[in-house]
Amino acid sequence: MAEKPTYEELEQRLQELERIFNFSTDMIGSGNLEGDFIKINSAFGQILGYTEEEFLAKPFISFIHDEDVEKTKKALIDAIKGKKYIYIENRYKCKDGSHKWIEWKVLSIVQENKFIAVGREISDRKQVEKDLRKERHKSQHYLDIAGVILVAIDTKQNVMMINKKGCEILGYEEHEIVGKKWFNHFIKAEEAEEITRVFNQIISEKIEVAEYYENAILTKSRGERILAWRNSLIRDESGRIIGTLSSGEDITDRKQAEEALNKTNERLEQQVKERTVELKERNTALRVLLEQRQNDKKRLEKTIMLNIKKLIKPNLTRLKKNALNNRQKSELAILEANLNEIVSPFESYLSSEYLKLTSTEIQIANFIKNGVSSKEIAGHLGLSQRTVDAHRYNIREKIGIKGKGVNLKTYLTSLT
Repeated sequence: MAEKPTYEELEQRLQELERIFNFSTDMIGSGNLEGDFIKINSAFGQILGYTEEEFLAKPFISFIHDEDVEKTKKALIDAIKGKKYIYIENRYKCKDGSHKWIEWKVLSIVQENKFIAVGREISDRKQVEKDLRKERHKSQHYLDIAGVILVAIDTKQNVMMINKKGCEILGYEEHEIVGKKWFNHFIKAEEAEEITRVFNQIISEKIEVAEYYENAILTKSRGERILAWRNSLIRDESGRIIGTLSSGEDITDRKQAEEALNKTNERLEQQVKERTVELKERNTALRVLLEQRQNDKKRLEKTIMLNIKKLIKPNLTRLKKNALNNRQKSELAILEANLNEIVSPFESYLSSEYLKLTSTEIQIANFIKNGVSSKEIAGHLGLSQRTVDAHRYNIREKIGIKGKGVNLKTYLTSLT
């Protein structure tokens, strides 16, 4: 049977435990369920700045930050009701007026009306968390302003998270989206199969950052918004793939503007084509009209020249044969010169066959063209019929139809 330790040995062990108790950098203490610490280690003073007497003189609730009093009281009530293990984080007032976050692990011993608590200062961690929340909030704010939707989807295609901008664009509350299957509820049926295929490919092939693509999503009002997406994988701490994070930019307005612009361009192109055809038709009509005018002009000039040759020049020739004084001869010469000046620009339009004929032959040719017989021509011109027949012979020879059996009247009509 082991011997009982002596008083000295017990005293020595107690001192050793006291040293360990005070050596700990964690706050270790015990107290009653009325809210008083009865014994604390030196870490209390090192962290909060109070002496042991100062801290034990008041209920610990008096050292709690005002905002954390209620949850601390609730934890104490839970301990009184028999909850054995309690975890709580709260802020304690320090002697210098600052506050420090303490993470507590509490063992409640109801039957002895006491508790044992171990506290660790976590102020630095809390500050980091606060900074991270602030940065996350700031990033979220910028993403919302930029119109970017963030959707986290697990490997079973359920929505794990969606940001405020996503809820705003879709028209749902967050709780109406989270937990729903994204491709079944929020993607157009005709696009869902292809988008599901892309999602499964990203998961199966472990594509860290997927290529850009566009698709339509359905809003609560069953309207459509076009989004441009990029996907990246989400992994847990062990590296296992647990889903994808999709960032989507709402490009509906841009797409509608592009579609409107394309329609406008198509309409303008069609109008240009129609206008081009119309202008071509007008140009063709104008060209035909100008050609007709030119032909009319040539025909008129030819008629004027022929009339001068057949009606005026023969008379001038006859006048020259008369007995004229010098003055009359001079005036006749001037008249003939002026007449030739008038006729000369028109001669290029006259058939070369007509230019080979004399004025008398032109007169006779015009009579023939108009169906006048040789006998009648002779009577008009004061010539014998034999002379007229001779002229007819010369005309056929000069215009190149002698001996060809061509009707002279028909041929002369075709020349003018």
